[in-house]
Amino acid sequence: MPDTITINDRDYEVADLNDQQKYLLSQIQELRMKKEDLMRQTDVLSAALSVFEQQLTASVEIKQTETKTINEIAES
Repeated sequence: MPDTITINDRDYEVADLNDQQKYLLSQIQELRMKKEDLMRQTDVLSAALSVFEQQLTASVEIKQTETKTINEIAES
């Protein structure tokens, strides 16, 4: 925990905070860390989703090309 915190441009010594204020500060710090972790997880999930979407698109396009080629051979 930091030695001081700033609230509304005013510095406060953490040691001078009462127990409830220290608890709230602790909760805020924990929630900020969780938020950052969730943002990192979201970045990873977004990247993975993009890869899977690209693979599906490529797979469908390859299948269409194969079908078109087979049809062209059959028509010959």
